[in-house]
Amino acid sequence: MSTRKSDVLIDWGDGTKQLFSVAGSSMSNINHSYSARYTGDVKIYPLGGLSDVHSIKFSDDARAVNLSPDGANKCTQYKFSNEFVKQFPNIIYFAADLYYYSQHIGYSGVEVTGDWADIPDSLETLLLPMINTASMPYINCDNFSTNSNLKKLLVCYDGIFDYGGSRVYRFNIKGDIAKLPPKIEQVRLWFSKETTPTYSGGRNWNANMDSVYLFGQSAFDGVTTKSLKQTENDMLLNDLSNATSWSGSKRVYTRGTRSSVSNDAVTILESKGVTVTPSAAS
Repeated sequence: MSTRKSDVLIDWGDGTKQLFSVAGSSMSNINHSYSARYTGDVKIYPLGGLSDVHSIKFSDDARAVNLSPDGANKCTQYKFSNEFVKQFPNIIYFAADLYYYSQHIGYSGVEVTGDWADIPDSLETLLLPMINTASMPYINCDNFSTNSNLKKLLVCYDGIFDYGGSRVYRFNIKGDIAKLPPKIEQVRLWFSKETTPTYSGGRNWNANMDSVYLFGQSAFDGVTTKSLKQTENDMLLNDLSNATSWSGSKRVYTRGTRSSVSNDAVTILESKGVTVTPSAAS
């Protein structure tokens, strides 16, 4: 967590209260150990008010093979919605960098709810986690504010953005991806369980792009993820080829197929060092 100016008071619920200095542009870790497994509330008080909060990150995992419900020494259940983030009108970074190990389904999980297009305009980075509970969060791209400062939208996020065992078991992407916030330069939408997003075309993407990664997880637990149609993939590639420069990951990945209509776009993207998948037309 970080604030712009103020300290943060933490009431750990076990009689311990601590004052942390977390002011500044980089985040500070806040940790506490309990003498016995704790099931109560932890209360966080930013002394400068909610508007002073700059960044928040939840980070944990339950990957240890022998970790059991009774023996777990970490907080392995998280519940929050987009309404939680909306409490902080000036927040620029929110991340739920959370991971579960498959054998712990049922007692290690993340429950996320709400429409994650409905977020503060100040937010520049949004990282959302793997979800293995009954909740069904979603992003309705039609609902993003045109005044949004969002640059990085990563659902779900893993440590290296491109690979690894990250899974979204439950998440839905709705609406028109062309209506993502205008400043977006990195987007990763890994899975859409029940709803099929669209791409209407004609979007002016950010002049400086990093990556667009749409629906890399083809199926999970017998459910096939939704994806754009071939004509929509063609329009997306054609629009992305107009981006002036690419840096960072330099990757465009769209699940499904494209046609020869986007051949010139792929040639242009590859000339800028961008890896495109699918590289060949169907």
